[in-house]
Amino acid sequence: GREVVQRLVKLIRFRNEYPAFDGEFTVLDSEQDEVHLSWMKGDKNCTLRVDFKNYQAVIVYVGERGEKAIYHV
Repeated sequence: GREVVQRLVKLIRFRNEYPAFDGEFTVLDSEQDEVHLSWMKGDKNCTLRVDFKNYQAVIVYVGERGEKAIYHV
C-alpha cells in the first residue's frame, strides 16, 4: 500500500504492456551526465531520459489516443 511500491508496480506494468518495448531499441546521444534510451514499434515510441546530475528520470511516450504523454519516474 505504500506510494513508492504502487509507483513501482505501475512502472513495471507499463514496461510489460507498452508495445514499443517489443520493437527497436536505441541508445540516443546525450550529455555526459545523462542517458537517453528509446524504443519504437509501429506508431508507438517511448523515450527514457535519466539526468544523473539532478537525480530525475522522465518517460515520454505516445499515449492511447496518439497524444504525447509524460511520466515522471
